[in-house]
Amino acid sequence: HPEKETKKDHLKLQPLIKETLKVVKDTIPSSIRMVHRIDKNTGWVMANPSQIHQVLLNLCVNAVHAMEKEGGELTVSLETQTIDPDSPSEVELPPGNYVKLTVSDTGQGIDPLIKDKIFSPYFTTKEKGKGTGLGLAVVHGIVKDHDGHIMVNSKPGQGTAFEVYFRESMTKDPENYYRDKMEAEQAVNGERVMIVEDDIKILNVMENLLIRNNYNVRPFLSSIEALETFTKAPDRIDLVLVDFDMPDKNGLSFAWEIKRLRPNLPVVLITGSDVSITSADLEQAGIKNILFKPVSSRELYQTSTNALAEQVVRSAG
Repeated sequence: HPEKETKKDHLKLQPLIKETLKVVKDTIPSSIRMVHRIDKNTGWVMANPSQIHQVLLNLCVNAVHAMEKEGGELTVSLETQTIDPDSPSEVELPPGNYVKLTVSDTGQGIDPLIKDKIFSPYFTTKEKGKGTGLGLAVVHGIVKDHDGHIMVNSKPGQGTAFEVYFRESMTKDPENYYRDKMEAEQAVNGERVMIVEDDIKILNVMENLLIRNNYNVRPFLSSIEALETFTKAPDRIDLVLVDFDMPDKNGLSFAWEIKRLRPNLPVVLITGSDVSITSADLEQAGIKNILFKPVSSRELYQTSTNALAEQVVRSAG
């Protein structure tokens, strides 16, 4: 839907960056090391998630191309940057707080003679058949459409860094903004959600949010108990949210057992960002959606809605 593709909303960029980097990590050669420095405390931005995904993916692909012969290091960072009206700055943006996304490589750098042309449509240094050169022009267009700014720092032989600035959202309380918006939309119709989480505070918060949004919630503090209940009536659940770090049966094992009985049932895994879970682990457990703690109400709602929507599409297909 065209409107959906360009619609902007309040976003935290961290989960989106993590998901995009997972895609990149699966495709880069072993000669390239990936490093990320993501500040968890950067503010919200008004942005379109699929377009920001496109920006980051394009910049990462270009960085990989710059290092494909010699290898090197791809670094992605996210931080808050304040532009002070009284301090000189290279960035052509009004003063204020910005969320800065940087993608850098240790490749050969950009020739100063072509540096000013890299954002022009169809300008490319790639060999024939290796691409049209649309990548950076598209990135530039998306950033400008978000009232942001992109700049490049590069020296021959010393690598390249692309810095993208997005203005921090002025919404005082995005959590309440989303809660009110969700309640107004009432986008769901009593779908039955099983939540498996051993921390009772987190369980209560998730349960209350989903109940407020018209879901029918079945909460469980024990994955063994949840599995026993599910086994008795596997068709009475539409979506499962499960914490990875459960004491009796971890989230991946739980998901595998669930999928054995209902292969197409959407399962969302909830985990801390410090836990190492590979895409092979997720694939083996049949999990397509993952949420990182701390989970915001917006992320919980959006992921639950998306997982159910994907299920409807799969059923129709």
